[in-house]
Amino acid sequence: MKTTIIFLFVILPFIVYSQRDTTLANLPVPITIGTQAGDYFKKADSLSKVAQYDSAIFYYEKASVIYGQLIKWEDYLICFNKIAQNYFYKAQFTKAIEKLKTGLTTGIEKLGKQHKVVAASYNVLGAVYWKKGEYDNALKNYQQSLNILKTLGNEHLKMAFGFNNIGVIYWEKGDYEKAMEYHQQALRIKQLNLGKDHPSIAQSYNNMGIVYFERGDYGTAMEYFQQALRIRQLNFGKDHLDVAASYDNIGIVYRETGSYNEAMESHQQAIRIRYQILGKDHPEITSSYNNLGNVYKDKGEYGKALEYHQKSLNIRLKAFGKEHSYVAKNYSNIGDVFKNKGEFTKAKAYQNKALAIYINTFGRYHPDIGRVYNSLAAIYVAKTSMEHGSPRPKLRAPYLLDTALFYYQQAIQSLVKGFPDNGIYVNPVLKKVFIPGKVPKIEGVQSMLVLLAVLEGKAEAFYRRWKEGKK
Repeated sequence: MKTTIIFLFVILPFIVYSQRDTTLANLPVPITIGTQAGDYFKKADSLSKVAQYDSAIFYYEKASVIYGQLIKWEDYLICFNKIAQNYFYKAQFTKAIEKLKTGLTTGIEKLGKQHKVVAASYNVLGAVYWKKGEYDNALKNYQQSLNILKTLGNEHLKMAFGFNNIGVIYWEKGDYEKAMEYHQQALRIKQLNLGKDHPSIAQSYNNMGIVYFERGDYGTAMEYFQQALRIRQLNFGKDHLDVAASYDNIGIVYRETGSYNEAMESHQQAIRIRYQILGKDHPEITSSYNNLGNVYKDKGEYGKALEYHQKSLNIRLKAFGKEHSYVAKNYSNIGDVFKNKGEFTKAKAYQNKALAIYINTFGRYHPDIGRVYNSLAAIYVAKTSMEHGSPRPKLRAPYLLDTALFYYQQAIQSLVKGFPDNGIYVNPVLKKVFIPGKVPKIEGVQSMLVLLAVLEGKAEAFYRRWKEGKK
């Protein structure tokens, strides 16, 4: 999650959908237990639970070979899903996809297209594409999995896991209304099937809290995050990766509401847990580094902010490659720090790197693209203030403000579907849609929070432009 709307620019914290918040945590287990293959599988599972992924993969591989020899194709495919799951946790996504496609070829041939373990394979494949930032591929595979699971009945627990995952992808794509719809469906089914303090209920609370955060309802978001933390601590104790994810999300809400000491404490708790379990260079720890960097930026400690953002960036580049949207988030955050330091050339360069990745990933209509355009506009507004100390401010300031207004207009176009006007004097006409029993929705707008930030910045730029004209 990634918003601050009360300023002229938008900071990008990174809220956490824990990797274990997908149905990866709910894969089938082999039917054939009590054999050597079953023993290997149980050993692999126990190793995976304590993040010893390489050793887990080794034993899943040994189990898969035996299951193949025994012609136990369901168990064979389950092993391939588990191997891919562990590559997923290691952020080795290419290997995960290779294993899944190999397993699916055999699974579909031996078990048929509608088998529940085939559904699980599509689900894991969706999760891998999610982490790669290929959201359309993720949605396609999650939907394929869900279509198979519908044969179990609309209120089967596995349907809830499918709804959860599709909700995550709609959040990534910036469609918060659809994300909330799917998370609410998931929660309803879980409440029918599970106790109120089940870890999977915490998953839904966490994910709904994220969507409330995106809507700017920080009080409700905090309530959901605190509920998720309580359930996770009850089930897992104090030192679990899902507990760390809750601490990170709570820290982000604290930061958004100006409680910087509490925010820092929460993020440091998350880092401590992840250090202990995963080590300092695992991709899952980067969200905590990124969020802590944002707190230091808000406190004016720019050296510390850059240190943590750079740590996060280095790990993400290694894990995800140069074109991933998570890398773009780091670039944008680093750009914001340089803007605050008055190093505008560097700030613009980092925002443009982020923009290129986002456009390549999402197209031109997405909240993250609006945020970056907003940050680019803020750079030119900030330069205007600096220019008043230069020998020729009357010549430079209007140009800078016009450039800022151009970027604000680009931001609006990336946030409002079907709004093609490049003229800085034109704003979109927004239509409110009323649906019985639901929160009214502004038609064609992905994120009202980001749009409001952009319109506020645009209004201030016009005001400054007017003041410059009167000098």
